[in-house]
Formats: sequence, structure tokens, C-alpha cells
Amino acid sequence: MNCSNQLLKGKIGKFSLDALVNMATRAGIRVGLTIKPMPRVTAAESVLTKKPVAAKHGTGRRAA
Repeated sequence: MNCSNQLLKGKIGKFSLDALVNMATRAGIRVGLTIKPMPRVTAAESVLTKKPVAAKHGTGRRAA
């Protein structure tokens, strides 16, 4: 399966963030990044409210 076919099928997990940004830029799309602190959630609150516990290592990515 070639790269364009994977992209057309929505399999963006197969691409690095750098490659996705480069493709978007070449397509004339303005790319930005916003970094915000996550709200603090304790394990006890997570169990009571059924919210996911926030990751401590901050590896989340968000497309703009």
C-alpha cells in the first residue's frame, strides 16, 4: 500500500507528525500548535466522575 492510499484512507497514525505538517503546508494549509496545561485530575476523582486520568508525561498531540 503506498503512502497516498494510506492517507486517503485516514490512516494518519502511519505518518510522523513532521510528515503530516509538511503535507498540510504543501497543500496550502496553515498549521499551528497550541500548548495548554491539562486540568489536574486525581485517581479518586477519575473513578467517581468516570473521567480519564490525565497523563503525566504530556505526549498528547493536537492538530490545529
